[in-house]
Amino acid sequence: MSDLIIDFETFLKQGRVYLVEIDLELQDTPDDVPNSLTADVYVVANSSNLAYFIATQLYPDYISIAVNETPITEYEYAARRNRGVL
Repeated sequence: MSDLIIDFETFLKQGRVYLVEIDLELQDTPDDVPNSLTADVYVVANSSNLAYFIATQLYPDYISIAVNETPITEYEYAARRNRGVL
C-alpha cells in the first residue's frame, strides 16, 4: 500500500489543472459531411504553456485549441462538471 496518494483532486487543489478547450473534426469516411466536436480537457501541468503542449501532443489533429492562462479552481471545475464542490 502507498504511503501517499496524489490524484486529480490533489493537483486541482494545488492549482495545477488547466482547462483546455479543443475542437476536433469528426468525419468517419471521406464521403461524410465534416462535423466537429468541442471537448473540455483537464490537463495537469505547471503552466498554461505546458498544458497547451501536452494537449497538442494528445490531440494532434485539432481544429482549434484554447487554454486558460490561469489554472481552473475547484469551484470552476465543479460548476463546469455540474456537481457539488469537491
